[in-house]
Amino acid sequence: MAEELWCKASWLSFHDEDASLRFRFSWGMEGYEDVSADPLKQTWAGKLCDVIFPESVIITQNSAILAYLSSILGKNPSFVERIVYFNAPNGGAQFHHDVERGHAGVVFAQLSGATFWLAASKPKLMDEIIAFVQSDNNQAAIASVLPENKQQQALSKLCENRDDLSCYMEEPDHELIEALIDRCPAFIAHMVSQGFAHHLQAGDVLLLPQRDIDNCVWHSVFTIGDTPGEALSFAIR
Repeated sequence: MAEELWCKASWLSFHDEDASLRFRFSWGMEGYEDVSADPLKQTWAGKLCDVIFPESVIITQNSAILAYLSSILGKNPSFVERIVYFNAPNGGAQFHHDVERGHAGVVFAQLSGATFWLAASKPKLMDEIIAFVQSDNNQAAIASVLPENKQQQALSKLCENRDDLSCYMEEPDHELIEALIDRCPAFIAHMVSQGFAHHLQAGDVLLLPQRDIDNCVWHSVFTIGDTPGEALSFAIR
């Protein structure tokens, strides 16, 4: 019943200046995306997390979180595909989503330290990408991360068709968009000005709906401060 369970520890970056570490709990073959096919093994992987990191009860036995999620889901939630983060200075995560079959979303709890987030549903993020790219005031900022003229033209053309842009964002190599949303300070400042920023401190919780590819919440994370912090990131089934 508890076969194939694992806890995997990994550094989150190849950069020597980033000591961020994560512990991920699941089962089966790494990279196999259909882990939700066996809810029982997901449950046992969660129990393994409980044993190694008993602070998991901060989410799993939190009456306020449970009541809120139950009201949204119409049933009691299960917390699966659990990750325990130790985000260090200079650490974080690029813009991404966490869509997985059978999962409603992710609950993230900041236990210590602080993180800065940019989070937006995919349609809203696409709105901001298009608005930013089509503004004459931002062309110099775009050129700073995409110096070749053909890259700039390709990005501009992508933003003329929402379906093309949406599909491109799901490709493993989406360098044109990645350069903009992950490496362009002006775009980050734009997202902040539009109200998509969140400053999480110890005790804060963030819910990230991940219903499907078209409506999921994309998010990016930056560690704040000079000391590492601990956080819990549990998928919700």
